[in-house]
Amino acid sequence: MKLKSFVASLCFIVFLGVAGITVSAETNDEILEEANKVAEKHGLNTTDTSEFKGERLEFDSVEEFESFLQEQDKLEQQESQMQLFATSNPTYCEKNLTGKICVEGTVKRTSSGMITGVSNVHSYQSGVIFGITWNELYTDYTYSTRSGSLWAVGEKTYGIAIEGIPAGYVKKHTITRNF
Repeated sequence: MKLKSFVASLCFIVFLGVAGITVSAETNDEILEEANKVAEKHGLNTTDTSEFKGERLEFDSVEEFESFLQEQDKLEQQESQMQLFATSNPTYCEKNLTGKICVEGTVKRTSSGMITGVSNVHSYQSGVIFGITWNELYTDYTYSTRSGSLWAVGEKTYGIAIEGIPAGYVKKHTITRNF
């Protein structure tokens, strides 16, 4: 009789453990599904998290992740509205507290200030931007004798964890520098 009680108790404990894991997995899936919807709303697509190298941005909730993305959107909008002018080697950087993503190039001018050419357009990430990596896809430029623009198109990859659940997102992004 004691053996039957023990076996029944053991089966019950195993059942609870399996049920607990199943509930936990459903919760993880629900969190990721909600995070994916938020990311999509902000122009991000899911990506393989195993590809992400480095520190992840940690969020306690999907709401906190969404607040972060709203701030990122505001920063990108403010930066895209800035008009900066320079005589040579224009550089424009999107900055955060610990790092930046920049586009720069060389502008050739005559002694009277007329633009005669643009070269060496490239982008780079410097400093430490936790949870975000930059991958340049291409650069380009346009100019007239008095002004111009150079830009870099690339992808920002976001490595995150929400409630400890890893996720990855990628967003195509353009950094523009007017001169």
